[in-house]
Amino acid sequence: MKDERLDEWRRRSREVFTIAWPIGLMIRLVRHVFDIDGTWAYLVQLVVGVGVVVSGLAWAMTVALLRRRSAPPVAEVGGEKPTPVQTVRVAPPNSLVFVMDDRVGEIPDDCGAAPVVATSSCVVVGTLAEIDGETEVRLSGPDDFAGAEELTMAWSGTIDTAGALEVTTSHADVLASMQLQRAGSVRVAVWTNDRHQPDVVWIVVG
Repeated sequence: MKDERLDEWRRRSREVFTIAWPIGLMIRLVRHVFDIDGTWAYLVQLVVGVGVVVSGLAWAMTVALLRRRSAPPVAEVGGEKPTPVQTVRVAPPNSLVFVMDDRVGEIPDDCGAAPVVATSSCVVVGTLAEIDGETEVRLSGPDDFAGAEELTMAWSGTIDTAGALEVTTSHADVLASMQLQRAGSVRVAVWTNDRHQPDVVWIVVG
């Protein structure tokens, strides 16, 4: 997570530099071509600077909007408009999925000791064997849980978070994510359609 934040900071710094360095170049060019000094020089600097800054802000806002539109949906527990159930089909490496906030999550020492194992901040769920096919993984709040008859509760409890929850593979690939209203303990229930090798895993948070 720290590496991702550092990369984001570096990327933002490059974007700012890309916008800022042409300002000085354009001001010097205008002053040289038109031989402007004194008060007029400051006015030219102001006009050119404001123009470049406004253009840069418009460009940055457009890029941010495009990124937001292309980002995967994120559910929010307790929001006024709950998002739909997040569903993904995957053959996870090692036939395991992890439910935790990766900022505070502590993975169990033996993830394969039982179909579902947990610590105070992480739940590990076994899936259909990777070589046998894909598993449908769902993430939702309790209001969106359909409670299908073929599913039974495999685990229920609380885990500690820093304000978010993710469903990931053992390779740290994020399958689904959910923002929480606050940091602290959150209730999690795991429902599956088979005790040992389920091909449907529904994670209900809240």
